[in-house]
Amino acid sequence: MSSFRTLLYVSSLLVSLGLGLTGVGSGQVSRNSGQLELVLGPTAHPSVDDNGSYIDEMHAFVAGIGRIERTVDGGITWQVMTPKAMHEFNDIYRDSLAKVFFLTPMRGWLVINDKTWITEDGGSTLTTVFNQPYEGLAFADATHGWLNIYENGRYINYVTRTTGRSWQACGEGDNGPGNVHFVTAEFAWGIGSERDPRLPPSAPQGTVMQTTDGGCTWNTVWRGNEMKQDRFIDIASTSRTDVWVTGVYTGSLFHSADGGKTWRVVAIPGVSSHAAYVYFLNSRQGWILFYDGIEGAEIAHTINGADTWTVLTRDEIRKPDSLPLGWKEGKLFQMLLRRVADRRSVSLVHPAPPNPSGMTNLTKIEYDFSLFEREGPQRHVAYFFNFDQKMFQASVSYWKSESKGPEREQVLKDIVQSLRHENNPPKSAGSQASPETNGASTVQVGAVSLWKTLINRAGWSVQCPPGWKVLSCTYCPDVTDPDVFVSFHPPSGHGVITIEHLADKPVNRSTDQWFDWIEHAADANVRMSEETMSLDGRQAVRVRYRYLDAPETEAEREILYVIDKSRTFEISVWVDERGVSIENQLEYPIYQQMLSTFRFTDH
Repeated sequence: MSSFRTLLYVSSLLVSLGLGLTGVGSGQVSRNSGQLELVLGPTAHPSVDDNGSYIDEMHAFVAGIGRIERTVDGGITWQVMTPKAMHEFNDIYRDSLAKVFFLTPMRGWLVINDKTWITEDGGSTLTTVFNQPYEGLAFADATHGWLNIYENGRYINYVTRTTGRSWQACGEGDNGPGNVHFVTAEFAWGIGSERDPRLPPSAPQGTVMQTTDGGCTWNTVWRGNEMKQDRFIDIASTSRTDVWVTGVYTGSLFHSADGGKTWRVVAIPGVSSHAAYVYFLNSRQGWILFYDGIEGAEIAHTINGADTWTVLTRDEIRKPDSLPLGWKEGKLFQMLLRRVADRRSVSLVHPAPPNPSGMTNLTKIEYDFSLFEREGPQRHVAYFFNFDQKMFQASVSYWKSESKGPEREQVLKDIVQSLRHENNPPKSAGSQASPETNGASTVQVGAVSLWKTLINRAGWSVQCPPGWKVLSCTYCPDVTDPDVFVSFHPPSGHGVITIEHLADKPVNRSTDQWFDWIEHAADANVRMSEETMSLDGRQAVRVRYRYLDAPETEAEREILYVIDKSRTFEISVWVDERGVSIENQLEYPIYQQMLSTFRFTDH
């Protein structure tokens, strides 16, 4: 990775638009039908030490005491998510631990005010699932999941086989895990704690547990106090016999190669090191995130079963392929490290007068940060402001060594001061009229021979060229699954085409209202152009975005949002050749051809 070009963009972020959900699924366990809206606001970058939920290279959430933050652009910008009805949540929310677990960018579970909530729209609208916080939550794959809650002195286990749309209670016990690693849909390892009569109540002993029925019942296989008084942070496994655990108090890394019967302490690198998170691809190759008494957070890699470790440099960690996709804690650390800021240099100016006509809540944030130690710091200046109920951002980044840096800041300020709100943005150039869409452009359908056809059970099909890779998320091997996104990767390795089923259009929203909402919620970056069109006879909107996906690449992304009855789909193309507009990229004509083959199917 190398230095990135100066970025100047304006991105639109959803702040407060009501969204009525149709429910959380038939058979869904729900103790309360309450709903909650979260609104977005500007915030500085999180710390590299923050915990949360990494979803993919673009989407992640972090959470802590009284706060939840998210990014939708790979960690370039972050937004704090606050309950809209703050007068009802203020005291409890600020003092309680918030937690997040997201399966996809749209569907996740959050703990707010000591309750468990589900969201189907990326966190804007929440619906109560339980009146208690979940203790542990994990998925074996895109379909099978488990969670537990603590109620009346008992741990109650729930399982799902419907991607979390419904949960069924299936067992309970005196003890239960809080962190779980599934090996198969039925077998999993977990770490928890239980009372030891020899110890005070504030010092329960750590336990390693197993389930063979998907999480309904758990059996303790090892108590940490048998070796040292300890509790556990993280657990990783590749089989029923090979398991790794990190300790809270001792900071040790423990390993068992015989299903938990015997354990050994594994040496880790560093000075006064404290192991935190662990991940293994197989019995030989693994990674740990640990805290060195001198250097702080570090990551080390082994290829011989932890006999020896190699500590990765910060530059090595920042490389996209340096860590496995399945290691969510490591990938979140990598994302936060890429955007790490010197918090001592952060300044927040609110309000930042004068406000142009119609603009409210103008706020300025500025700070210095370093992507690579050898290349020196960069300067980031951002303005956040509102027009109506939508929040916008305008920002610039540049190397501090650039002599024209202050001029760039002045240009940004002049642009912000000149902005005016347009209720009806102009259509992009080149739109062609079509009778059936009242002046909107239409995708022309053409025959494509020798291409392969993918049929997804969400109700769509598309053709793609031979030689292209068809993938989905880490735990989603079935690309025909209706609840996963599908990505198409060209042999060149440049760019990606993605199709995803988004949240369904609520019955109380018109098509135009829903399009307006979804194109802001799905991508928070600058909209370069927008045009109405049709796709397979359905109304659609095509939006062109510009954003910075990686430090060295100023990229464009085109998203087509289409509605079939209430079903909403996103079809996007992203390419990363710098200095070339998206329509001039080599893969763009292929994307247009693929789009012409897209069909809705019965489901």
